[in-house]
Amino acid sequence: MFIYDGYPGGIGLSARGYDIIGPLLEKTRELIASCICDQGCPACIHSPKCGAGNKPLDKAAALLILRYLLGEMSLPDFSSREGTARGDHMPRLDPEAPEPQPLRIGFFDLETQRLADEVGGWQNKHLMRVSVAVLGRGFGEDYRVYREDELDQLIRDLQKLDLVVGFNIKSFDYSVLQAYSSFDFKKLPTFDILEQIHRHLGFRLSLDHIAEHTLGEAKQADGIQAVRWFREGQWEPLIRYCRDDVRLTRDVFRHFLEKGYLVYADRQGNRVRLPTPWKLEDLAGAHKKG
Repeated sequence: MFIYDGYPGGIGLSARGYDIIGPLLEKTRELIASCICDQGCPACIHSPKCGAGNKPLDKAAALLILRYLLGEMSLPDFSSREGTARGDHMPRLDPEAPEPQPLRIGFFDLETQRLADEVGGWQNKHLMRVSVAVLGRGFGEDYRVYREDELDQLIRDLQKLDLVVGFNIKSFDYSVLQAYSSFDFKKLPTFDILEQIHRHLGFRLSLDHIAEHTLGEAKQADGIQAVRWFREGQWEPLIRYCRDDVRLTRDVFRHFLEKGYLVYADRQGNRVRLPTPWKLEDLAGAHKKG
């Protein structure tokens, strides 16, 4: 990291920076995390003087580096031969420390074959049956699709994760899945976004509502349409809809980790921020301890 004065000979800014580097890094992290852009912009990490057009810059990576510099996290060991082959030459600061393993996180959603009123109400969710389920692994675009005859594999894959994230997943998705297995889904390390919203606000909000006001992106269909697609044998739009729900869940989760808040609209239509003080490592660690 190079910090320098732009004036020949300097005017003392860099020297002062060495004395207050901690607060500077904290303020930098706050500035980047609070910026409303998605990938980076001139208000946070971009520079109009960058000769490469800011192409190498990465907002999420900048936040990770700042957390590392502030002592909030450690880096994996890049000193191995495999890492060197990739061009990563950063040595570990503590060679005696065990190499941290990345968290295995998954984002999960499913669609059903029947509607609630067709099985006698929401108390009979276990009778609604699964039409399709999607598990997104990590924060990338790695999605796996499961149909009803593949649910045993889905349950095994869920058990391999350090954290399962969903929206109303504990009350709905796990209840529907319970019809297919004797496994106790309460044992899965789970973060239910809707559960946390209800706990803080005292009322429920839909994924569509949160995604629209937080991300500016609304859902393209609903559960009724998903059931209709299943009965018509239209697997492509059904799978795409379920996958999009997983993506929205992932993006909402990533937003509140990076920005520290979600956005919703109150009854008067005012946009309100809901603080989200959770950190990924704390969420997974809390479930391990519990």
